[in-house]
Amino acid sequence: SKVASTAFFAALIFGALVAGCCMLVLRPLVMLLGSTETIAPFAETYIRFILIAAPFITASFAMNNILRYEGKAMLGMIGLGVGAVLNIAGDPVLMFGFKMGIAGAGLSTCISQIIGFFVLLSMFLFNRTQCKLSVKLIAPKTLPDIFATGLPSLLRQGLNSLSTVVLNNCSAVYGDAAVAAMSIVSRVIFFTFSFALGIGQGFQPVCGFNYGAEKYGRVKSAFRFTVLLSQIIIVVMSAFLLLFSGEIIRIFRDDSTVVAFGTRALILQSIAQLFLPFCMVTEMALQSAGKKLGASLLSVMRNGLFFIPLLLGLSNLRGFMAPYPSYIAMSYKDWYRTQKERYPLDKETPFACSWLVDIPQLFHRRAPGITCLSAIRAGANGSIKEPVNNSKGCGGVMRVAPVGLYFEDTGEAGARFDLIGAEAAAITHGHALGYIPAATLTHIIRQLAHGDVSVDAAVRSALSATAELFKEEKELPYYLQLMDKAVALAGEDISDLEAIHQLGEGWVADEALAIAVYCALKYPEDIDKALIASVNHKGDSDSTGAIAGNIVGAHVGLSGIPDKYKTNLELYDIILEIADDLYNDCQMSEYSAYTDESWVSKYVKRTYPNGQKPTP
Repeated sequence: SKVASTAFFAALIFGALVAGCCMLVLRPLVMLLGSTETIAPFAETYIRFILIAAPFITASFAMNNILRYEGKAMLGMIGLGVGAVLNIAGDPVLMFGFKMGIAGAGLSTCISQIIGFFVLLSMFLFNRTQCKLSVKLIAPKTLPDIFATGLPSLLRQGLNSLSTVVLNNCSAVYGDAAVAAMSIVSRVIFFTFSFALGIGQGFQPVCGFNYGAEKYGRVKSAFRFTVLLSQIIIVVMSAFLLLFSGEIIRIFRDDSTVVAFGTRALILQSIAQLFLPFCMVTEMALQSAGKKLGASLLSVMRNGLFFIPLLLGLSNLRGFMAPYPSYIAMSYKDWYRTQKERYPLDKETPFACSWLVDIPQLFHRRAPGITCLSAIRAGANGSIKEPVNNSKGCGGVMRVAPVGLYFEDTGEAGARFDLIGAEAAAITHGHALGYIPAATLTHIIRQLAHGDVSVDAAVRSALSATAELFKEEKELPYYLQLMDKAVALAGEDISDLEAIHQLGEGWVADEALAIAVYCALKYPEDIDKALIASVNHKGDSDSTGAIAGNIVGAHVGLSGIPDKYKTNLELYDIILEIADDLYNDCQMSEYSAYTDESWVSKYVKRTYPNGQKPTP
């Protein structure tokens, strides 16, 4: 009872002290734990409630362990189970019923943990245990032995927490989606591993009692049984995770970027946890037998000596390959900063991924679209499945020509590239008519830049591919009707202005692309006439001119563009350099000794073009 009372009140006091200190430095704390600027406000809201409940949580852990070592694990399970069930039930009620959002989730956790604490405490107050809890029974002399016995668990859980912090910080470089994905994976892995962990914790009292009674045969038998049963459970669980990794991640977050990050991480962690049961049971056996040094050393080895150093080292050698739209969104955020901040930027806070932020001229405002600015300011997280707005403006389709320039025309895989173009537009324009034209333009540019086809063939192929890609979209018939009209008008003997007025004014994406397609089909070999036709109307002429230039320019190439459009063009060298990088892609490979210092400077170190320009 003296040891139990000392442990209980020490846990209660320590939890209160830690909670109080954390409350004083809440924002730096959540950032240190791996939060991003966009996640931080939600994390602060949630963690406040957790810190309020912290003393009750730590004391509950102490009571649960006391009950387990008394052989009354069922009572401990009841106490913790009540809190868990109340938490699960309270989350939707407070989050959605009372519309409290993340604060509701935190409040639900706080209330449920406090109730669970009192349920556990009642086991001791109503004489259902051998140990008694009383302030009078506190024995400070037992603290060193309590600490020494619990040190392996402290190291194991502490290093688990530290590794999570390091993992979150490494993931934060890749954005909120990567942090969300790794958080989901961590919880899924912990859930599956908790079955084996529970068996291991049930083994500990058996091991401790029999080792103390010098019944070593029973200790060995229990050890073998626990390892075998734990291993079987982990193998079954890991097999399930490997088979349905993508679907499992999608249950928590139906976001393509999160699913892509999470699926790969879940597969790798599922394989890795196959090796954990033997290590876990060995550590618990050493701890229960009083072999504190061996248990502590084993606890430190996995996370402290191996995982964290490997994570810090390997994260600088290989990173995530996220879906392409996530990188596009990051670059949009860089562009947004050039429109709102002064040159030069702090490229680390927040992280800037593009070397273009080192070009002073790009900090001049060039009539940025309001929709683009507002969508990027909100996080640049729009997608086809989760539209950020209902805009069908032309700002999305105007930006996707580089997608077509980057991806080669590769037959059946081409639909995936067209969809990337649509997703790039959907980052800022959520209406179907805002992103469907982007898929069409991506297809046209891909075929013209990487294939030997006519503009007419590229357009017809693009419309066919778009019809298949978005066959379930209700706006598709109207869109295809408009595009077919543009194709038909290009073959008629009417004035350009009359034809363009029949297609619209170009303020929305479908009309802008239709006008551009008309001009490109009417003058496929003469970019001068195509551009003149595309900008001489009463609508959004700069947008239609830009898209028409994309199409015909991809067809005739740089040499086919008259010098008057290239001479004295601002940032001509930068534009040409980006185009070359997109078209040729990175030529370096981990399987080749070839090195391109210019590419490394631009896309790895982000030091280009500061200082001496590297020689390719």
